[in-house]
Amino acid sequence: TGEVWSGEDALKLKLIDEITTSDAFIVKSCEEADVYKVKYEEKKALHEKLGATAAITADRVVDMLMQKLDKTRYL
Repeated sequence: TGEVWSGEDALKLKLIDEITTSDAFIVKSCEEADVYKVKYEEKKALHEKLGATAAITADRVVDMLMQKLDKTRYL
C-alpha cells in the first residue's frame, strides 16, 4: 500500500520483533541454526592454465630484460 514506518513505530505496532543491525542479526541467526560455507571453484582447462603461466613467465622475462637494459645504460 506504500505505507512507511520508522523502526520504532514498526516495533510499537508489532510489525517487527526487534530493531537490530544486519551484522547482529546474522550472528544471532548463525548461533541458532546450522550454517555451512559452500564454495564452488570451476576447474580451468589445461590451455587456460598454460596461458596464465606463460603470461606470468613473459612478464618476468620482460622485467629482467628491462633491469639489465637500465644497468647497461648507466655504465
